[in-house]
This record gives sequence, C-alpha cells and structure tokens, in this order.
Amino acid sequence: MEWRGIAMVAGVSLLAALLLVVNPNTTRMWTYYLDTLGVGALRDFIQEWQSPDFHPLHTQPFVWMLLATLAAVGLSRRRIDGTDLAYVGMFAYASLLAGRNIAPFALVCAPVLSRHVSAIVDRWRSAITGRSGRAAPRAAAPATWMLVVNWVLFLLVFVAAAAKVYTPLQPAFNEAHERESLPVAAVEWIEENAPEGRMLNHYNWGGYLIWRLWPDHLVFIDGRTDLFGDEILSDYVEMQRGGPDALSLLRQYDISFVLTDTGGSLSVLLDCQPGWASVYQDDLATVWMLSLEEL
Repeated sequence: MEWRGIAMVAGVSLLAALLLVVNPNTTRMWTYYLDTLGVGALRDFIQEWQSPDFHPLHTQPFVWMLLATLAAVGLSRRRIDGTDLAYVGMFAYASLLAGRNIAPFALVCAPVLSRHVSAIVDRWRSAITGRSGRAAPRAAAPATWMLVVNWVLFLLVFVAAAAKVYTPLQPAFNEAHERESLPVAAVEWIEENAPEGRMLNHYNWGGYLIWRLWPDHLVFIDGRTDLFGDEILSDYVEMQRGGPDALSLLRQYDISFVLTDTGGSLSVLLDCQPGWASVYQDDLATVWMLSLEEL
C-alpha cells in the first residue's frame, strides 16, 4: 500500500473513532472490546471464546484454508504483500485463541489465497503454452464458455440457497423446531400461572425468554455475557452446576422460581431440597418453585 493509501485509511479510521462517541455510552465504546476481553468467565465457560478443538470435522476447514494459503504463497513464487501477511497472521493468531474469530479469518484470507492461486494458474498456463509451442488462444475464445460456467454456478448456488431458505420459512417447521430445542411448554405454563418473584433461567434460553416473558419476568442471564461481568457469570455457573454455594446464592439473589433443564445438576440439587417443588416438567425443561414458607 502506498503512503497516500495509508494516509487515507488512517484518516478514515480517525474519523470513525471520533464518530463512535456519538451514542449514549460516549467514550466507553472505545474500550468496550477490551472490557469484553477482560471477562474471564467468557474464556472459562463459553465455547466460542475458547481455543478451537480441531478434532471435530466442522473446525477443520480453518486448518485446510490456512495450510492452503501457505502452500499457495510458496508455489506462486509471488512475493506476498506485507499487508496481506499482517492480516492473515493476525487473524490466524486470533482464531487459534478463540473459535469465534475463525469466520473473520476466512473473510480476510480468501482474497490472499485467490491471488496466489491465480498466480500459480497463470504460471502453469504459461509453462504449458510455451512447452507446446502453440500461440495463446484469443481472449475472446474462452469468454463464451466462461460465461456459461458462471451462469451454471450461479444457478446452482441460487437453487441451493432457495432450498435452504424455504424450509425454515414454513411456520410448522419453526414451531416443531422450537418445541424440540426451547422450553415452549414451560414458558406457556409461566405465562398462564404468572409466578411471582425473581427467576433464575438457563443461559441457553435467555434470549427466547426475553422475547416471550419480558417485561413481566426478567431473565437472570442471557447471551449478552459482556453486560454481566465475571461475578454474575461465575455465580450463575455455580448455581447451574449445583455447586456447594448454589443454595446460598439462590437466597442471595432472592430467586423464587427456576427454569432449567430437566435432569441437569441444578434440578438434581433442588429435587433434594424440602423448600423447592417441581411445578412443571417435561423432557426438556423443569420449573421449580420455592415454597411460600421459604419466601
């Protein structure tokens, strides 16, 4: 990148940083990402913040892409641009630290990989043309079949995308999937019976419960982990796993009913406590209520 381009990028970045304070949180947004990275519970308990496990197949494309890029850079005999090297290196490093960074790595790495693969193809084509002694074909000759190939690929992608999107758009499919993975029936019981007091909910269901129960019932925790901090997240984990301090924490947070997974550690613990009773249960979720004497 030339100095003029660097100056333009720096100027736009400075302008963006200044405009970032135009929000209710003002300058705190400058350190927001640092505050998030400082939440130790994220790294301890949230999978996407942990280093990826490369044994499952779904994480291995990151390894394939990284190795393919290294091979393409070596075989292309083209000197890698310093900016490309910095971007690929930084995002690869970030991806090895936290699985959530693999997707941005793919976006950054794809153009670098394509440039060097293109250089390899051009070099091999020149070598084949030179060895055969034939003149290079006219530029207009392959244009027709390349256009046909592009349209075929476009149609294949379009049909695949349409088939992928069609099923989730069906209300019956969505309702069946919700009942398989979310506590729909348990939430219906809460809506009908309107239990009083504070609720402790399972982390995985926080967003759904906000959608269904707010503002009548506030969630204890949801996927916006950066809003809660280490203390609340650690306390939640202690309660959810039925740890030694689980019951005292339930009293400390004044929890009067619990919505958690059936058969989970917390359900096993509450089942042994005389002050707690299961008022609703299915294969997925259980609602536990604290007796009036204990309130």
